[in-house]
Amino acid sequence: MRKGIWVVLWFGLLAEGLAEGPCDAQRSRQRIEGQWRLLQPGLKTWEDIAPGSQPLAVYSVDPKKYQIEVRDMRSSLRVGQRSNVPFFSLSEVAELHPTAVILSSAGYTKSMTRPIPVGLLKHGKREMSALATKDSVLSGIFCVETDGGVSIFESPGTNAERGKCVEAVQAGPMLIRKGTVRPQGSTERYFRSFVAVDREGNSLIGYSSRPLALTEVACMLQGSPYEAVNALNLQGDLLGSLIVQSVGEKRKLGGVDETIASYLVVRAR
Repeated sequence: MRKGIWVVLWFGLLAEGLAEGPCDAQRSRQRIEGQWRLLQPGLKTWEDIAPGSQPLAVYSVDPKKYQIEVRDMRSSLRVGQRSNVPFFSLSEVAELHPTAVILSSAGYTKSMTRPIPVGLLKHGKREMSALATKDSVLSGIFCVETDGGVSIFESPGTNAERGKCVEAVQAGPMLIRKGTVRPQGSTERYFRSFVAVDREGNSLIGYSSRPLALTEVACMLQGSPYEAVNALNLQGDLLGSLIVQSVGEKRKLGGVDETIASYLVVRAR
C-alpha cells in the first residue's frame, strides 16, 4: 500500500513538472511592476517602478497613428552624395529621417563591412532581397500590410501572406507564435533587438538592455504588461540597435555604429 502511494506521488510530481511551461520558473523569479508612459499619441513605453529592474526597452506603436517602413540600407544614400555610397549604420542613417520617432535594426546581413541583406526584404511592395528558404534561423517575417496593420508569420508563409505585405523583413528566430513561446535550441545570451504584435494589434519594438537568451525575451514579451501574441527576434549581439527620437524621449541603444543591412523607420501618419 505504501509503495502504491509513492508511485502516485511520483507520477503526480512528474505530471506537474511536465505541465510547467518554459516561462513559469522565470516569472516566479521576476515580477514586472510599473506603468505605461505616453510619449506621443499612439506611442508609449513601459516604465518600471524600480528603474533598471526590467531589462527590456519596449515601445508600443499604434499602426493607425504611425507608419512603419522597412528600408534597405543600400538605397539610403548620403545627403548630397552623387556616387552610390550607402550609409552603413543606424546612427548614420538617422539624419535622413529627422521626423522619425523610432529607428531599429532589422534583418540579417551577409557581411560585417558591407550592408548586404539576407532573406526577404520589401519596401513599398518592391522586393529588395529574395526570400531565404533554406535558413532555419530566419524563421519569421514581419509584415506591414496594405491597410497599415502589422503581422508576424512563420517563414516562408503563403503567397497570400507575403502578397499582402507592403513592407516586410525576414528575420529570426520566431519567439512567439499565436501566443505560444517557441522552443529554442540556443541558450546563449546576447543583447537583442526584436519586434512583436500585441493583442490589440500594436507593434512592440524594442531592445534588451542586458544580454538575454531568446526564451527569456519571449517569456517577458508574452506576459504582462506586453501580452505579445507574435514576436520575432531581429538582431543580436553587436548588430542589434535602436534609436528613439520622439518628443518625450531621446535614446540610442546597442550597436548604432555597426554595419547593418536593413532597418525599420517609424513616423507619424
